[in-house]
Amino acid sequence: MKNAYLIHGTSTRDDDWFPWLEEEAKPVITLDRIWLPNPFNPQQAEWDQAVDDQIHPQDNLILVAHSLGCITALRYIEHH
Repeated sequence: MKNAYLIHGTSTRDDDWFPWLEEEAKPVITLDRIWLPNPFNPQQAEWDQAVDDQIHPQDNLILVAHSLGCITALRYIEHH
């Protein structure tokens, strides 16, 4: 089974199509919807720390991002 992480934007991990994607990916991919603090008033340092705390790097890391989460994902990749 593969693992993937979803980084949302200015919404919550339970909004939009995120729960649907998690269900659709099963059982081939385990999708972990990252929790980000203050999603409607995001602070870069807080989001970067939250992503660092929740993503466990591995070979073939899969990141799915939406909206402002795309920038956060790119920063994660840049730092790691």
